[in-house]
Amino acid sequence: MIAVQELIDTLTRNDLLLSQERVSQVLINTVTNDSRRVGPKDLFIAIKGEQSDGHMFIDKAVKNGAIAIVYEVASAATLGLPAGVTGVHVRDARKAEAIVAAALYGNPATSLRMIGVTGTNGKTSTTYLIHGLLQKAGISSGLIGTVETLTGKRSIDSKQTTPGPLDLHELLNEMRENDCTACAMEVSSHAIRQDRIFGIPFHVAAFTNLTQDHLDYHSSMDEYFNTKKRLFDELPSGAFAVTNMNDARGSDIIRDTRAARIRYGSSSRNDVGFVLKNQNMNGLEIEINGRSAHFNLLGEFNASNLACAYAVGLAMGIDEDNLFDFLSLSTPIPGRFESISTDDERLIVVDYAHTPDALDKVLSALIHIKRQDARLWCVFGCGGDRDTKKRPLMAAVAEKWSDEIVVTSDNPRTENPQEILNEIEEGFSESSNVKLMVDRGDAIRYVADHSQPGDVILVAGKGSETYQVIGNERVHFDDREKAREYFGVNT
Repeated sequence: MIAVQELIDTLTRNDLLLSQERVSQVLINTVTNDSRRVGPKDLFIAIKGEQSDGHMFIDKAVKNGAIAIVYEVASAATLGLPAGVTGVHVRDARKAEAIVAAALYGNPATSLRMIGVTGTNGKTSTTYLIHGLLQKAGISSGLIGTVETLTGKRSIDSKQTTPGPLDLHELLNEMRENDCTACAMEVSSHAIRQDRIFGIPFHVAAFTNLTQDHLDYHSSMDEYFNTKKRLFDELPSGAFAVTNMNDARGSDIIRDTRAARIRYGSSSRNDVGFVLKNQNMNGLEIEINGRSAHFNLLGEFNASNLACAYAVGLAMGIDEDNLFDFLSLSTPIPGRFESISTDDERLIVVDYAHTPDALDKVLSALIHIKRQDARLWCVFGCGGDRDTKKRPLMAAVAEKWSDEIVVTSDNPRTENPQEILNEIEEGFSESSNVKLMVDRGDAIRYVADHSQPGDVILVAGKGSETYQVIGNERVHFDDREKAREYFGVNT
Protein backbone atom coordinates (compact mmCIF):
# COMPACT_ATOMS: atom_id res chain seq x y z
CA MET A 1 0.00 0.00 0.00
CA ILE A 2 1.11 3.55 -0.68
CA ALA A 3 -0.23 7.00 0.23
CA VAL A 4 -1.89 9.20 -2.38
CA GLN A 5 0.46 12.04 -1.45
CA GLU A 6 3.52 9.85 -2.03
CA LEU A 7 2.36 9.04 -5.56
CA ILE A 8 1.73 12.72 -6.24
CA ASP A 9 5.23 13.56 -5.01
CA THR A 10 6.62 10.94 -7.40
CA LEU A 11 4.70 12.41 -10.33
CA THR A 12 5.96 15.89 -9.40
CA ARG A 13 9.60 14.73 -9.38
CA ASN A 14 9.10 13.34 -12.88
CA ASP A 15 7.53 16.60 -14.13
CA LEU A 16 4.22 14.89 -14.92
CA LEU A 17 1.88 16.63 -12.45
CA LEU A 18 -0.31 19.48 -13.74
CA SER A 19 -2.72 19.87 -10.83
CA GLN A 20 -4.30 18.06 -7.89
CA GLU A 21 -7.57 18.30 -6.00
CA ARG A 22 -8.59 17.07 -2.53
CA VAL A 23 -5.33 15.30 -1.70
CA SER A 24 -5.48 13.05 1.36
CA GLN A 25 -3.10 10.78 3.23
CA VAL A 26 -5.31 7.76 2.58
CA LEU A 27 -3.42 4.61 1.62
CA ILE A 28 -4.12 3.11 -1.79
CA ASN A 29 -4.68 -0.63 -2.04
CA THR A 30 -3.62 -0.98 -5.64
CA VAL A 31 -3.59 0.73 -9.03
CA THR A 32 -5.43 -0.23 -12.22
CA ASN A 33 -6.34 1.18 -15.62
CA ASP A 34 -9.39 -1.11 -15.92
CA SER A 35 -12.52 0.31 -14.27
CA ARG A 36 -13.97 -3.22 -14.03
CA ARG A 37 -11.15 -4.22 -11.68
CA VAL A 38 -11.41 -1.20 -9.39
CA GLY A 39 -12.14 -2.00 -5.75
CA PRO A 40 -12.44 0.05 -2.55
CA LYS A 41 -9.51 2.40 -1.95
CA ASP A 42 -7.95 1.80 -5.37
CA LEU A 43 -6.41 4.35 -7.73
CA PHE A 44 -7.76 4.42 -11.28
CA ILE A 45 -5.64 5.72 -14.16
CA ALA A 46 -7.66 6.91 -17.15
CA ILE A 47 -5.73 6.16 -20.34
CA LYS A 48 -6.80 6.87 -23.89
CA GLY A 49 -6.05 3.54 -25.55
CA GLU A 50 -6.06 2.24 -29.11
CA GLN A 51 -9.63 0.92 -28.85
CA SER A 52 -11.21 2.66 -25.85
CA ASP A 53 -10.72 5.75 -23.70
CA GLY A 54 -10.39 5.26 -19.96
CA HIS A 55 -11.73 8.76 -19.37
CA MET A 56 -15.15 7.40 -20.37
CA PHE A 57 -15.12 5.06 -17.37
CA ILE A 58 -14.15 7.45 -14.56
CA ASP A 59 -17.70 7.48 -13.15
CA LYS A 60 -17.74 3.68 -13.07
CA ALA A 61 -14.37 3.59 -11.31
CA VAL A 62 -15.66 6.00 -8.64
CA LYS A 63 -18.81 3.89 -8.16
CA ASN A 64 -16.61 0.82 -7.69
CA GLY A 65 -14.70 2.50 -4.86
CA ALA A 66 -11.77 4.41 -6.38
CA ILE A 67 -10.39 7.04 -3.97
CA ALA A 68 -8.07 8.67 -6.53
CA ILE A 69 -8.29 9.28 -10.27
CA VAL A 70 -5.28 10.05 -12.47
CA TYR A 71 -6.32 11.59 -15.76
CA GLU A 72 -4.85 13.37 -18.77
CA VAL A 73 -7.93 15.04 -20.27
CA ALA A 74 -10.13 17.25 -18.09
CA SER A 75 -13.87 16.63 -18.49
CA ALA A 76 -17.17 16.93 -16.67
CA ALA A 77 -16.35 13.65 -14.95
CA THR A 78 -13.00 14.89 -13.62
CA LEU A 79 -14.36 18.32 -12.66
CA GLY A 80 -17.24 16.75 -10.78
CA LEU A 81 -15.39 14.18 -8.68
CA PRO A 82 -17.17 13.66 -5.35
CA ALA A 83 -15.71 14.67 -2.00
CA GLY A 84 -13.18 12.15 -0.76
CA VAL A 85 -11.91 11.32 -4.24
CA THR A 86 -8.55 12.83 -5.19
CA GLY A 87 -8.16 14.12 -8.73
CA VAL A 88 -4.67 14.09 -10.26
CA HIS A 89 -4.24 15.84 -13.62
CA VAL A 90 -1.08 14.75 -15.47
CA ARG A 91 0.74 15.66 -18.69
CA ASP A 92 0.91 12.07 -19.92
CA ALA A 93 -1.23 9.30 -18.43
CA ARG A 94 0.84 6.45 -19.89
CA LYS A 95 4.06 7.79 -18.40
CA ALA A 96 2.22 8.47 -15.15
CA GLU A 97 1.04 4.86 -15.10
CA ALA A 98 4.63 3.62 -15.44
CA ILE A 99 5.89 5.92 -12.68
CA VAL A 100 3.01 5.10 -10.32
CA ALA A 101 3.38 1.35 -10.95
CA ALA A 102 7.09 1.52 -10.10
CA ALA A 103 6.40 3.51 -6.92
CA LEU A 104 3.64 1.13 -5.85
CA TYR A 105 6.14 -1.76 -5.78
CA GLY A 106 9.04 0.23 -4.36
CA ASN A 107 10.91 0.80 -7.65
CA PRO A 108 12.13 -2.79 -8.05
CA ALA A 109 14.00 -2.10 -11.31
CA THR A 110 16.56 -0.04 -9.38
CA SER A 111 17.58 -3.22 -7.53
CA LEU A 112 18.14 -5.17 -10.76
CA ARG A 113 20.59 -4.73 -13.60
CA MET A 114 18.04 -4.40 -16.38
CA ILE A 115 18.87 -5.73 -19.85
CA GLY A 116 16.49 -4.79 -22.67
CA VAL A 117 16.66 -6.60 -26.02
CA THR A 118 14.84 -5.05 -28.97
CA GLY A 119 14.63 -5.77 -32.70
CA THR A 120 12.25 -7.35 -35.18
CA ASN A 121 13.61 -10.89 -34.93
CA GLY A 122 15.78 -12.73 -32.42
CA LYS A 123 14.56 -11.07 -29.22
CA THR A 124 13.31 -14.27 -27.61
CA SER A 125 16.32 -16.42 -28.50
CA THR A 126 18.75 -13.71 -27.42
CA THR A 127 17.08 -13.08 -24.05
CA TYR A 128 17.10 -16.83 -23.34
CA LEU A 129 20.80 -16.98 -24.24
CA ILE A 130 21.53 -13.99 -21.98
CA HIS A 131 19.50 -15.44 -19.13
CA GLY A 132 21.31 -18.78 -19.36
CA LEU A 133 24.67 -17.04 -19.59
CA LEU A 134 24.00 -14.97 -16.48
CA GLN A 135 22.85 -18.00 -14.51
CA LYS A 136 26.03 -19.90 -15.42
CA ALA A 137 28.09 -16.86 -14.39
CA GLY A 138 26.49 -16.87 -10.94
CA ILE A 139 24.28 -13.84 -11.62
CA SER A 140 20.74 -14.69 -10.53
CA SER A 141 18.53 -13.45 -13.35
CA GLY A 142 14.88 -13.12 -14.18
CA LEU A 143 13.51 -13.22 -17.72
CA ILE A 144 10.55 -11.51 -19.38
CA GLY A 145 9.54 -12.32 -22.94
CA THR A 146 7.17 -13.74 -25.50
CA VAL A 147 7.25 -17.33 -24.25
CA GLU A 148 7.37 -16.98 -20.47
CA THR A 149 8.44 -14.95 -17.49
CA LEU A 150 10.96 -16.43 -15.04
CA THR A 151 10.96 -14.75 -11.63
CA GLY A 152 13.64 -16.80 -9.93
CA LYS A 153 11.29 -19.38 -8.44
CA ARG A 154 8.50 -19.87 -10.96
CA SER A 155 7.62 -19.74 -14.65
CA ILE A 156 4.58 -17.80 -15.84
CA ASP A 157 3.16 -18.12 -19.36
CA SER A 158 3.34 -14.77 -21.14
CA LYS A 159 0.34 -12.97 -22.61
CA GLN A 160 2.40 -10.34 -24.43
CA THR A 161 6.06 -9.75 -25.23
CA THR A 162 6.46 -6.82 -22.83
CA PRO A 163 3.82 -6.55 -20.07
CA GLY A 164 2.03 -3.34 -19.17
CA PRO A 165 3.59 -1.25 -16.36
CA LEU A 166 1.46 -2.61 -13.51
CA ASP A 167 2.16 -6.25 -14.37
CA LEU A 168 5.77 -5.46 -15.27
CA HIS A 169 6.70 -3.89 -11.95
CA GLU A 170 4.85 -6.59 -10.03
CA LEU A 171 7.01 -9.17 -11.82
CA LEU A 172 10.20 -7.19 -11.22
CA ASN A 173 9.28 -6.94 -7.55
CA GLU A 174 8.85 -10.72 -7.40
CA MET A 175 12.29 -11.14 -8.95
CA ARG A 176 13.79 -8.83 -6.34
CA GLU A 177 12.06 -10.75 -3.54
CA ASN A 178 13.48 -13.97 -5.02
CA ASP A 179 17.01 -12.51 -4.81
CA CYS A 180 17.48 -11.90 -8.53
CA THR A 181 20.06 -9.23 -9.28
CA ALA A 182 19.43 -8.94 -13.04
CA CYS A 183 16.62 -9.25 -15.55
CA ALA A 184 16.83 -9.94 -19.29
CA MET A 185 13.68 -8.77 -21.03
CA GLU A 186 12.32 -8.42 -24.53
CA VAL A 187 11.33 -4.85 -25.34
CA SER A 188 8.79 -4.55 -28.15
CA SER A 189 8.20 -1.43 -30.22
CA HIS A 190 4.65 -1.34 -28.85
CA ALA A 191 6.04 -1.22 -25.31
CA ILE A 192 8.37 1.65 -26.16
CA ARG A 193 5.74 3.68 -27.97
CA GLN A 194 3.17 3.09 -25.20
CA ASP A 195 5.71 3.99 -22.48
CA ARG A 196 5.30 0.65 -20.70
CA ILE A 197 9.01 0.79 -19.82
CA PHE A 198 9.16 4.52 -19.06
CA GLY A 199 11.45 5.26 -16.13
CA ILE A 200 13.19 1.87 -16.06
CA PRO A 201 16.96 2.43 -15.66
CA PHE A 202 18.34 -0.04 -18.21
CA HIS A 203 21.94 -1.11 -17.64
CA VAL A 204 22.17 -2.64 -21.13
CA ALA A 205 20.08 -2.22 -24.27
CA ALA A 206 20.74 -4.58 -27.19
CA PHE A 207 19.62 -4.35 -30.83
CA THR A 208 19.22 -7.51 -32.94
CA ASN A 209 17.93 -6.30 -36.33
CA LEU A 210 15.20 -4.33 -38.08
CA THR A 211 13.03 -5.75 -40.85
CA GLN A 212 9.43 -5.24 -41.93
CA ASP A 213 6.79 -5.93 -39.29
CA HIS A 214 4.05 -4.11 -37.38
CA LEU A 215 3.31 -1.67 -40.19
CA ASP A 216 -0.32 -1.97 -39.12
CA TYR A 217 0.80 -0.12 -35.97
CA HIS A 218 3.69 2.03 -37.16
CA SER A 219 3.13 4.45 -40.03
CA SER A 220 6.41 3.60 -41.78
CA MET A 221 9.70 1.75 -41.38
CA ASP A 222 11.32 5.02 -40.31
CA GLU A 223 8.74 5.50 -37.56
CA TYR A 224 9.23 1.85 -36.52
CA PHE A 225 13.00 2.40 -36.36
CA ASN A 226 12.74 5.68 -34.45
CA THR A 227 10.54 3.99 -31.87
CA LYS A 228 13.21 1.31 -31.32
CA LYS A 229 15.89 4.00 -31.21
CA ARG A 230 14.23 5.68 -28.21
CA LEU A 231 15.41 2.80 -26.02
CA PHE A 232 19.02 3.72 -26.82
CA ASP A 233 18.54 7.48 -26.81
CA GLU A 234 17.23 7.33 -23.24
CA LEU A 235 20.08 5.23 -21.82
CA PRO A 236 22.14 6.99 -19.11
CA SER A 237 25.86 7.59 -19.53
CA GLY A 238 26.81 4.66 -17.29
CA ALA A 239 24.89 2.14 -19.37
CA PHE A 240 25.85 0.03 -22.41
CA ALA A 241 24.39 0.07 -25.93
CA VAL A 242 24.93 -3.20 -27.82
CA THR A 243 24.28 -3.15 -31.56
CA ASN A 244 24.38 -5.44 -34.58
CA MET A 245 26.70 -3.92 -37.18
CA ASN A 246 25.58 -6.48 -39.77
CA ASP A 247 22.22 -4.70 -39.83
CA ALA A 248 21.82 -1.61 -42.02
CA ARG A 249 20.41 0.31 -39.04
CA GLY A 250 22.94 -0.96 -36.52
CA SER A 251 25.08 2.16 -36.54
CA ASP A 252 22.19 4.64 -36.66
CA ILE A 253 20.40 3.19 -33.67
CA ILE A 254 23.27 4.10 -31.32
CA ARG A 255 24.08 7.41 -33.00
CA ASP A 256 22.62 9.60 -30.24
CA THR A 257 23.08 7.39 -27.20
CA ARG A 258 25.01 8.54 -24.14
CA ALA A 259 25.84 4.95 -23.24
CA ALA A 260 29.09 3.12 -23.92
CA ARG A 261 28.89 1.31 -27.26
CA ILE A 262 29.60 -2.38 -27.85
CA ARG A 263 29.40 -3.43 -31.50
CA TYR A 264 29.07 -6.99 -32.77
CA GLY A 265 29.15 -8.32 -36.31
CA SER A 266 31.01 -10.46 -38.83
CA SER A 267 33.86 -7.96 -39.19
CA SER A 268 36.84 -8.41 -36.87
CA ARG A 269 36.85 -4.63 -36.40
CA ASN A 270 33.86 -4.95 -34.09
CA ASP A 271 34.18 -5.38 -30.33
CA VAL A 272 32.67 -8.81 -30.83
CA GLY A 273 33.50 -10.38 -34.19
CA PHE A 274 31.97 -13.72 -35.17
CA VAL A 275 32.29 -16.15 -38.06
CA LEU A 276 30.02 -19.11 -38.78
CA LYS A 277 32.50 -21.88 -39.65
CA ASN A 278 30.07 -24.74 -40.21
CA GLN A 279 26.47 -25.80 -39.67
CA ASN A 280 24.73 -29.15 -39.83
CA MET A 281 21.98 -31.15 -38.13
CA ASN A 282 24.03 -31.27 -34.94
CA GLY A 283 24.46 -27.52 -34.51
CA LEU A 284 26.80 -24.67 -35.35
CA GLU A 285 30.54 -24.19 -35.26
CA ILE A 286 31.17 -20.52 -34.56
CA GLU A 287 34.28 -18.45 -33.99
CA ILE A 288 33.86 -15.47 -31.65
CA ASN A 289 36.78 -13.11 -31.08
CA GLY A 290 39.25 -15.72 -32.29
CA ARG A 291 37.91 -18.73 -30.35
CA SER A 292 35.89 -21.53 -31.94
CA ALA A 293 33.40 -23.92 -30.40
CA HIS A 294 30.41 -26.10 -31.19
CA PHE A 295 27.00 -24.74 -30.16
CA ASN A 296 23.92 -26.92 -29.78
CA LEU A 297 21.74 -24.52 -31.75
CA LEU A 298 20.48 -24.73 -35.33
CA GLY A 299 20.21 -21.91 -37.87
CA GLU A 300 22.74 -19.42 -39.17
CA PHE A 301 20.80 -16.57 -37.52
CA ASN A 302 21.67 -18.02 -34.12
CA ALA A 303 25.31 -17.11 -34.74
CA SER A 304 24.24 -13.46 -34.57
CA ASN A 305 22.09 -14.09 -31.49
CA LEU A 306 25.03 -15.76 -29.73
CA ALA A 307 27.31 -12.83 -30.60
CA CYS A 308 24.73 -10.41 -29.19
CA ALA A 309 24.54 -12.40 -25.96
CA TYR A 310 28.35 -12.44 -25.84
CA ALA A 311 28.42 -8.64 -26.15
CA VAL A 312 25.86 -8.30 -23.36
CA GLY A 313 28.01 -10.60 -21.23
CA LEU A 314 30.93 -8.22 -21.71
CA ALA A 315 28.72 -5.32 -20.62
CA MET A 316 27.77 -7.30 -17.52
CA GLY A 317 31.43 -7.72 -16.60
CA ILE A 318 31.74 -11.46 -17.23
CA ASP A 319 35.31 -12.60 -17.90
CA GLU A 320 35.75 -13.22 -21.63
CA ASP A 321 37.22 -16.71 -21.23
CA ASN A 322 34.35 -17.82 -19.01
CA LEU A 323 31.88 -16.03 -21.23
CA PHE A 324 32.76 -18.15 -24.24
CA ASP A 325 32.63 -21.40 -22.26
CA PHE A 326 29.27 -20.52 -20.69
CA LEU A 327 27.72 -19.69 -24.08
CA SER A 328 28.94 -22.96 -25.59
CA LEU A 329 26.67 -24.74 -23.09
CA SER A 330 23.55 -22.99 -24.42
CA THR A 331 20.54 -25.20 -25.04
CA PRO A 332 17.78 -24.88 -27.69
CA ILE A 333 15.04 -22.34 -27.05
CA PRO A 334 11.38 -23.48 -26.97
CA GLY A 335 9.64 -22.89 -30.29
CA ARG A 336 12.71 -21.36 -31.91
CA PHE A 337 14.09 -23.73 -34.55
CA GLU A 338 12.79 -26.53 -32.32
CA SER A 339 13.37 -29.84 -34.08
CA ILE A 340 11.35 -33.06 -34.06
CA SER A 341 12.79 -36.13 -35.80
CA THR A 342 10.88 -39.14 -37.08
CA ASP A 343 11.99 -42.76 -37.37
CA ASP A 344 12.17 -42.42 -41.17
CA GLU A 345 14.57 -39.44 -40.89
CA ARG A 346 12.08 -36.71 -41.63
CA LEU A 347 12.90 -33.52 -39.74
CA ILE A 348 10.15 -31.19 -38.56
CA VAL A 349 11.24 -27.74 -37.41
CA VAL A 350 8.80 -25.57 -35.46
CA ASP A 351 9.73 -21.90 -35.43
CA TYR A 352 8.17 -18.56 -34.55
CA ALA A 353 9.21 -17.00 -37.88
CA HIS A 354 6.35 -14.68 -38.80
CA THR A 355 8.07 -11.93 -40.79
CA PRO A 356 9.55 -12.11 -44.31
CA ASP A 357 13.09 -11.75 -42.96
CA ALA A 358 12.68 -14.37 -40.24
CA LEU A 359 11.11 -16.84 -42.67
CA ASP A 360 13.93 -16.22 -45.13
CA LYS A 361 16.58 -16.89 -42.49
CA VAL A 362 14.98 -20.11 -41.24
CA LEU A 363 14.35 -21.55 -44.70
CA SER A 364 17.85 -20.67 -45.92
CA ALA A 365 19.29 -22.39 -42.85
CA LEU A 366 17.26 -25.53 -43.58
CA ILE A 367 18.52 -25.59 -47.18
CA HIS A 368 22.05 -25.89 -45.80
CA ILE A 369 21.29 -28.87 -43.57
CA LYS A 370 18.88 -30.96 -45.66
CA ARG A 371 19.98 -33.76 -47.97
CA GLN A 372 20.25 -32.81 -51.64
CA ASP A 373 17.67 -35.41 -52.68
CA ALA A 374 15.17 -34.37 -49.99
CA ARG A 375 12.35 -31.87 -50.33
CA LEU A 376 11.86 -28.79 -48.18
CA TRP A 377 8.27 -28.17 -47.08
CA CYS A 378 7.00 -24.90 -45.66
CA VAL A 379 3.78 -24.57 -43.65
CA PHE A 380 3.00 -20.96 -42.79
CA GLY A 381 0.31 -18.28 -42.53
CA CYS A 382 -0.08 -14.64 -41.53
CA GLY A 383 -1.86 -13.18 -38.53
CA GLY A 384 -5.23 -11.51 -38.88
CA ASP A 385 -5.73 -7.85 -37.94
CA ARG A 386 -2.01 -7.30 -38.42
CA ASP A 387 0.37 -5.93 -41.08
CA THR A 388 -1.28 -6.94 -44.37
CA LYS A 389 1.58 -5.65 -46.53
CA LYS A 390 3.84 -8.52 -45.53
CA ARG A 391 1.46 -11.27 -46.70
CA PRO A 392 2.58 -11.44 -50.36
CA LEU A 393 6.18 -10.91 -49.22
CA MET A 394 5.96 -14.01 -47.03
CA ALA A 395 4.71 -15.96 -50.05
CA ALA A 396 7.64 -14.81 -52.17
CA VAL A 397 10.11 -15.91 -49.49
CA ALA A 398 8.48 -19.32 -49.12
CA GLU A 399 8.53 -19.83 -52.90
CA LYS A 400 12.19 -18.79 -53.09
CA TRP A 401 13.38 -21.67 -50.90
CA SER A 402 10.66 -24.34 -50.66
CA ASP A 403 9.84 -27.34 -52.82
CA GLU A 404 6.34 -27.67 -51.38
CA ILE A 405 4.23 -25.01 -49.63
CA VAL A 406 1.08 -25.25 -47.54
CA VAL A 407 -0.48 -21.90 -46.62
CA THR A 408 -2.72 -22.04 -43.57
CA SER A 409 -4.19 -20.04 -40.70
CA ASP A 410 -2.05 -18.34 -38.07
CA ASN A 411 -4.19 -16.48 -35.52
CA PRO A 412 -6.79 -15.13 -37.99
CA ARG A 413 -8.45 -13.14 -35.20
CA THR A 414 -11.47 -11.25 -36.57
CA GLU A 415 -10.53 -11.55 -40.25
CA ASN A 416 -11.90 -14.16 -42.63
CA PRO A 417 -9.18 -16.87 -42.70
CA GLN A 418 -9.75 -17.71 -46.36
CA GLU A 419 -9.33 -14.06 -47.36
CA ILE A 420 -5.98 -13.95 -45.55
CA LEU A 421 -4.85 -17.02 -47.48
CA ASN A 422 -5.99 -15.43 -50.74
CA GLU A 423 -3.93 -12.30 -50.03
CA ILE A 424 -0.88 -14.44 -49.29
CA GLU A 425 -1.42 -16.38 -52.53
CA GLU A 426 -1.05 -13.16 -54.54
CA GLY A 427 2.67 -13.20 -53.72
CA PHE A 428 3.37 -16.50 -55.53
CA SER A 429 4.60 -16.34 -59.12
CA GLU A 430 3.15 -19.81 -59.74
CA SER A 431 1.03 -22.11 -57.61
CA SER A 432 1.77 -25.64 -58.81
CA ASN A 433 3.48 -26.51 -55.53
CA VAL A 434 1.20 -24.43 -53.29
CA LYS A 435 -1.79 -25.70 -51.34
CA LEU A 436 -4.18 -23.51 -49.32
CA MET A 437 -5.75 -25.09 -46.23
CA VAL A 438 -7.58 -22.93 -43.69
CA ASP A 439 -7.41 -25.50 -40.89
CA ARG A 440 -3.88 -25.52 -39.46
CA GLY A 441 -4.21 -29.03 -38.08
CA ASP A 442 -5.29 -30.33 -41.49
CA ALA A 443 -2.29 -28.56 -43.05
CA ILE A 444 0.18 -30.32 -40.76
CA ARG A 445 -1.61 -33.66 -41.29
CA TYR A 446 -1.43 -33.16 -45.08
CA VAL A 447 2.35 -32.74 -44.93
CA ALA A 448 2.67 -35.78 -42.67
CA ASP A 449 0.72 -37.84 -45.23
CA HIS A 450 2.53 -36.58 -48.34
CA SER A 451 6.15 -35.97 -47.30
CA GLN A 452 8.80 -38.64 -47.82
CA PRO A 453 11.63 -40.08 -45.68
CA GLY A 454 14.45 -37.54 -45.41
CA ASP A 455 12.25 -34.53 -46.14
CA VAL A 456 12.56 -31.40 -44.00
CA ILE A 457 9.38 -29.66 -42.89
CA LEU A 458 9.18 -26.14 -41.47
CA VAL A 459 6.04 -25.26 -39.51
CA ALA A 460 6.39 -21.51 -39.12
CA GLY A 461 4.67 -18.68 -37.34
CA LYS A 462 3.61 -19.89 -33.90
CA GLY A 463 6.67 -21.44 -32.31
CA SER A 464 5.95 -22.16 -28.65
CA GLU A 465 2.45 -20.67 -28.72
CA THR A 466 -0.17 -23.09 -27.45
CA TYR A 467 -3.24 -21.42 -28.93
CA GLN A 468 -4.90 -20.08 -32.05
CA VAL A 469 -6.75 -16.77 -31.86
CA ILE A 470 -9.98 -17.27 -33.82
CA GLY A 471 -12.37 -14.35 -33.59
CA ASN A 472 -11.84 -13.06 -30.08
CA GLU A 473 -11.30 -16.51 -28.58
CA ARG A 474 -8.10 -18.38 -27.77
CA VAL A 475 -8.42 -22.02 -28.82
CA HIS A 476 -5.80 -24.55 -27.70
CA PHE A 477 -3.41 -25.39 -30.53
CA ASP A 478 0.25 -26.39 -30.38
CA ASP A 479 2.24 -26.97 -33.59
CA ARG A 480 4.59 -29.30 -31.72
CA GLU A 481 1.76 -31.45 -30.38
CA LYS A 482 0.15 -31.73 -33.81
CA ALA A 483 3.46 -32.54 -35.49
CA ARG A 484 4.22 -35.33 -33.03
CA GLU A 485 0.69 -36.71 -33.37
CA TYR A 486 0.47 -36.70 -37.16
CA PHE A 487 4.07 -37.76 -37.81
CA GLY A 488 3.81 -40.55 -35.23
CA VAL A 489 6.55 -39.30 -32.93
CA ASN A 490 6.35 -40.55 -29.35
CA THR A 491 7.26 -38.02 -26.64
